[in-house]
Order: sequence, then structure tokens, then C-alpha cells
Amino acid sequence: VATRYQQELDSWREPARYTFSHVFLSTERVAEMPNLMAQINAENLSPDAARLLGAPFLSGYMFRRQSPEQMTRVFGTEFAEQVSATEVRAGAWIGPVSSVFGQHYIYIEAFEPSRALALEEVSVRIERDLVREGEEQAVIDWVEVAMAGYEVRRS
Repeated sequence: VATRYQQELDSWREPARYTFSHVFLSTERVAEMPNLMAQINAENLSPDAARLLGAPFLSGYMFRRQSPEQMTRVFGTEFAEQVSATEVRAGAWIGPVSSVFGQHYIYIEAFEPSRALALEEVSVRIERDLVREGEEQAVIDWVEVAMAGYEVRRS
């Protein structure tokens, strides 16, 4: 199990996770974003209070433990790439961040950096995979031995 874990260490990476809320402005209103950001910062608005200054966003305003892949599904690739490329810290605003819908000013509530899962977290899965692979190989070996006793003739 430990050997397989080391061989496949890259496959046991947990992506970074972001917990955030956002203020949204549609593409028609992106020119308002600098003033909106300035107002939020000047008045030190909470994310809930700041949200009221923006436009409605159908997918919601609070997102918990989102990986870049999950953000891509909701907001599009550009959004996920911008957030991932930004140095974030909990309790800070970032933005503006563009999406397929418009622009967002994002409040980072929590950030969990990417990490390799520990052996203890994945050992059961690795053991299950090894058992399955052993069973598959046993069937292949049995078929080869069984077939060795037969001669195939074409008529």
C-alpha cells in the first residue's frame, strides 16, 4: 500500500478550496465596479451588506470549499483561473474578477491550499484497488492456463 501511494503521489492531491461570497455586476454594469469596490472598502461593509449593492446572481452568493474545477462549472474558466492565480487570504476582498456573467468582487472567508492526502486518508482506497487488480490478474492467469490445454482448429 505504501509503495503504491508513493508511486501515485501526484494523483492523491487535494485541490485548493475557497470559501467565499461575492458581489456581482452584470456585463452591462461592469463600469460601476470601481465605485462599488471603493464604497465597500470605505464603509468597511460586511459581505452580506455589500451584496445588496450588486445585482442578483441566480447561483447564489455564498460558496463553500469550492475547488477551481467547481468554480469553473458555476462561473467559467476565466473566473477560476483569476481566483487561483491571486494570492488570497481569509478575511480579504479580491477583484474585480471576471466571469462569463460579468464581474465579481469576492470576499474570501476561508482558504485551504492544495495538499497531498496523507497515506492514512487513502490507504483503504489503495488497498481496494490492489485487491481488485489481483482478482483481475487471477482471472487472466486462469484463462491462459485453461486455454493452453485446448487446440483451436479451423475447418
